[in-house]
Amino acid sequence: MADEEKEETQEAPAEAGKEKATGGKKSLLPWIILAIVVPVFAGMGFGLGRLVAGPKVEQVEEEPEDEKIELPAYMTLMNEKGDAAKTWFYDKIEPVVANLNDPGASRYIRVSFAFEINGKMPQGETSAYLDQKAFVMKDLVGKYLATQSLKDLQGDRNLNRVPMEIRDMLNQAIFPDMEPVIVNVLYRDRAIQ
Repeated sequence: MADEEKEETQEAPAEAGKEKATGGKKSLLPWIILAIVVPVFAGMGFGLGRLVAGPKVEQVEEEPEDEKIELPAYMTLMNEKGDAAKTWFYDKIEPVVANLNDPGASRYIRVSFAFEINGKMPQGETSAYLDQKAFVMKDLVGKYLATQSLKDLQGDRNLNRVPMEIRDMLNQAIFPDMEPVIVNVLYRDRAIQ
């Protein structure tokens, strides 16, 4: 038994020595390759980035000549000359109350609107004309709302659709054969019961 143990112990160190002798070279080679390849590719990436980016341009801050406030695009219209014309608002129409078209339920809507008017229209004359047509406008909006059901008035999609349809209806009825005068219809107040 002692002889067998000696043989095993002699074989084990011999095998370990072979692994150390050959394994050391194999484990060192990937590290050498990695140490060379990584910096080469990093340098190539940096150089390519600089090449693609182009020359650096210094940004010069411009000093404002006048304090001008730029209006959002929806608040301006372009006239024939290409100049931006400011819009204005007409909000003298009384709230509209209408029964909704819901069979079996007595629901009603109370809405008040403000109208955004094309800036090409003179404010004084157009406002006086709209004052004369206020009852017609209120009647048209009331009749339109009476054709709508509760389902037709709820949701984001319908909150955007209803003012656009009212705008188109009023432009056709109040300003026939003209460029649209009412640019936008805005909710001032809206309640459904």
